[in-house]
Amino acid sequence: MKWMGVSVCMMHRLIIKVLVGGVAIVPLLVGQFGPQTLAQVTPDTTLPIPSNVPENCNVCTINGGTVRGTNLFHSFREFSVPTGGQAIFNNGLQIETILGRVTGDSISNIDGLIQANGTANLFLLNPNGIILGPSAQLEIGGSFLATTADAIEFDDQRIFSATNPGDFPLLTVSMPVGLAYWTDTPQPITSAATVAVDPSQSLILAGGDIALTEGQLSAVGGRVELGGLAGLGTLGLAIDNEEIRLTFPSQVDRGNVSMNNDARVDVTADNGGDIVVSGHDVSLIGVRTGLLAGIDFFSGTSDSQAGDIVIDATGRVTLDQGKLFNEILQGATGNGGNITIMGQELHLINGGQLVATSFSAGNTGKITLDIQNLILVSGVGRDSNGVPLPSGFNSVVRQGGVGESGGVDITVRNGSLIINDGASNSATVVGDGIAGDINIQVSDAVIVDGVNELGFPSAIGSTLQVGARGRGGNLTIIAETVAIRNGANISVATAGFGDAGTLTIDAQDIVLDGSDTFIKDFPGDNERVGGILADVQRSTLFPNAPPAEGQGGDITLISDTLTIMDGAIVRASTAGIGDAGRITVQTNDLMIQGESAGGAPSGIFSAVNDTGRGEGGSIRVTTDSLQILDGGTISVDSRGEGEGGDIQVTANTAILKDGSEISAATNGNTGGNINLQIEDFLLLRNGSLISTNAGIEDGIGDGGNISINAPEGFIIAISEENSDITANAFQGRGGNVDITAQNIFGIRPRPRRTPLSDITASSEFGISGTIEINNLSVEPEQGVTSLPAGLLDSSQLIAQGCDPTAIAAQGEFYTSGRGGITPLGSNVLSDAEVLDDLRFPYPWTESTAITEAESWFVNDTGDVILTTSPPELSHSNCWRQK
Repeated sequence: MKWMGVSVCMMHRLIIKVLVGGVAIVPLLVGQFGPQTLAQVTPDTTLPIPSNVPENCNVCTINGGTVRGTNLFHSFREFSVPTGGQAIFNNGLQIETILGRVTGDSISNIDGLIQANGTANLFLLNPNGIILGPSAQLEIGGSFLATTADAIEFDDQRIFSATNPGDFPLLTVSMPVGLAYWTDTPQPITSAATVAVDPSQSLILAGGDIALTEGQLSAVGGRVELGGLAGLGTLGLAIDNEEIRLTFPSQVDRGNVSMNNDARVDVTADNGGDIVVSGHDVSLIGVRTGLLAGIDFFSGTSDSQAGDIVIDATGRVTLDQGKLFNEILQGATGNGGNITIMGQELHLINGGQLVATSFSAGNTGKITLDIQNLILVSGVGRDSNGVPLPSGFNSVVRQGGVGESGGVDITVRNGSLIINDGASNSATVVGDGIAGDINIQVSDAVIVDGVNELGFPSAIGSTLQVGARGRGGNLTIIAETVAIRNGANISVATAGFGDAGTLTIDAQDIVLDGSDTFIKDFPGDNERVGGILADVQRSTLFPNAPPAEGQGGDITLISDTLTIMDGAIVRASTAGIGDAGRITVQTNDLMIQGESAGGAPSGIFSAVNDTGRGEGGSIRVTTDSLQILDGGTISVDSRGEGEGGDIQVTANTAILKDGSEISAATNGNTGGNINLQIEDFLLLRNGSLISTNAGIEDGIGDGGNISINAPEGFIIAISEENSDITANAFQGRGGNVDITAQNIFGIRPRPRRTPLSDITASSEFGISGTIEINNLSVEPEQGVTSLPAGLLDSSQLIAQGCDPTAIAAQGEFYTSGRGGITPLGSNVLSDAEVLDDLRFPYPWTESTAITEAESWFVNDTGDVILTTSPPELSHSNCWRQK
């Protein structure tokens, strides 16, 4: 079924939204101009050949009018058709277009039948406003256009005016080309009608504002267009065979378009069918309110092409429970059409959905969102049976469908994409086919946040579902910031028969912030999956379903900063038959920190699960700064039949603290390898671990190898903090540890792990591996040359007396204080002390000749002073003869 029932609670909410939304005036208008005893079809006398209508008629046959070529012109002072009434245009079959205007002051209230002969189009022009009531009907062979414009323009520049009928007396044989608005406040068109035009024809409502309060507008395989202007201007009008199109001027404000109370527009057919909504603000409110296009049940051919749904807004587009469906229905054949939305903002809330889907043979259309400032996708609605309906955009090949999903393209030019409160967005294959790509390009932030009260995570994903055959689509996000928070996820996966797609994020900053929430992916599936995921899945909902067969998707993250915290994860895994994907991280700063409240670590993981039969994927990290803190993890492991992957880290600095780890583990196969390329230093603190252990759960298998290459750097640990580097095995051979560094501090090789900081390559019951450490620092005693004992004659360096001829005019050397030098040369300088030279500068002066003392005296401080002449009284502490 396309449409679900609406609950009493949801209807109550809908009524509130209608009243608040400013369209509650519509029922009042219907009541004021509601059912009439007699039709109000009254001609005026402004035409060369006036219209001819019987007085006081209920079934009114309209004769006369002025014919120009294939155009028939009618002019009325008032034109309304009551409930049960009829207005029948008795036109000749050669007429292609009937143009009727209302020159009086009354609204046209249509709640009965309007009929015309042959295949003529009917244009109704009333600047006062038009209401289509719930009993309105159309029986015309051509297209129907209702407008509150002031005049119709023709391609020979003549005008058929309703507000100034006497100023433009000449009529024309040419085609209409425009709708002219001569007022700042064009009047609205409201409709509660269920009306239809013939197949392949057009149904156009051109206001002012457009309000569909209930009912349905239908044009099987044709075109329905809604829109209007909110000021002076001209709507372009193009008539191409059976199709009528509007063109909106860019410099004129548009009217608003609203749909609620289960109002619908349907152009579903065996071929074609377009819906175009153009306005300032466009809103669809209500669980059954929506726009429907596509290939109808058991119809179409391989050449059939469904039409498109387009919303072109200059303001906000809101789908509050409302839906846009472009579908290939059961038994149909052909390709689905596209869904395109343009505007300043797009809000999909409370179960609002955009769906391009195929239940049969054919490709689905593409969903394209081109928004200026904000896309908000939020919440989960319900149908009348209580089935949850997450808000979102979805391109899907359904069960029984065969074809390609068209995918989703999203652009936010000057703002953000926010997905929260359980909203779900996907390109998915449930039948046989290829899931489309999801491409997101946002100038500011992509925020995927939270889990709703029912346990549904906010999500973006491309998936090959259980039993499906084909290939998953790729998911690409380009933004300034990408934040995935509180249990939300972004994923590519396969649970069927085929490969998962790739997942790429390119952003200035990437933040993954987890939670302790357990997420309910499907009824019966409970798993913590907050983060970025690429999985080959196995269903727990259908335990007898065959395992997935295919390659896991690759994950590529490119950013300036990447933060993974509080239990959030980046994961590539396989629980089926196929290899896990690769994870590649390129970032300036990578921080992995903490655990969820349930104790699950934050981290980057590649895994072969218990039921997996495939190789683990590799993890490649390139960064300037790597920090793994508070139990954070980078891990590759295999608990299934395949080998674990490898870890390659290239970093300037790497810090592991407080129980954090880099590990490569396997149950029964060779453990994965770890290769660290370090420029400056690797620091291990407080029980941190680098490990390539094999034999998880007492299994067999050789430990993987660990290579740490820091030829210009250092490896630092605190001996008493039990931080280890291990390549151990249980029954197999221990791995090899190869370390190259300038120096290693606080950690040393040992045969077995101890409470100290260790380097081990042991095996519980097998052969131990090897540990090779290349210490490149220079030992102080190396390269020292012994000097000969008699290198200098010290007797020639010490003066034996004051011979003035030998030492006259020699230089003088003064020193005062330590100048930052420790009292003992063996003392170590502390970098916490500031070394300042506190000595006073002394100018260089030439020394006078030295002579022997001839006298002495005691100064004020008790010092004995030698002098060459008797002293003079002086207060100087240091005196000498000059």
